[in-house]
Amino acid sequence: MAQIDFYLCKEEKLKLANAIFGMGLKMIPDLPYETQKLVYITGESEYEPYASKNILMFIVGSNLDDESVVYGTFEKDGKKYFFVRQRYGFVSIDFYSPGLIETAEQRIGPGFLGNYPFYYTREGTKLYPSDESKIVFKELVSFVKRESTAVKLTNRTFWIGKRCAVLCKEAGYQLVNIGDKNLLTLL
Repeated sequence: MAQIDFYLCKEEKLKLANAIFGMGLKMIPDLPYETQKLVYITGESEYEPYASKNILMFIVGSNLDDESVVYGTFEKDGKKYFFVRQRYGFVSIDFYSPGLIETAEQRIGPGFLGNYPFYYTREGTKLYPSDESKIVFKELVSFVKRESTAVKLTNRTFWIGKRCAVLCKEAGYQLVNIGDKNLLTLL
């Protein structure tokens, strides 16, 4: 999977979300749904309620066909819920970013944008990202890199948002460490 790993604060994630919406894309939160009706996020005001609670969003084009979505189900407290099966039914860019810990504990967790090399149709046939999807992913990666500073671990690079670094250095925020490494010391 093509992936960029980062630490972005809430403000920086909001800028990234606005870049996504500015490209005419929308996000689908990875939620337990009570029905097979998705929530589509198309702007900042819709995104903010999910920003701190939802860990994973699927970034999709505006032409997503709802009929292509493949759902799984589970039961909780005697009630049936639906969830979007990741990598099945449609091509998406994964936007993983824990936010609640920042609000609750002033800690910023690692996140990533990821683009799989292939997905599966409803019937299980391989589905490949379009050239447009690959270009969108590259533009989002470029956006993250412009807003961040690279920190290289042995075989992995994390991009630390510039505002995120300021919050850590001046306002007492902390990064959730990767193993025993405090990435701020590598800036």
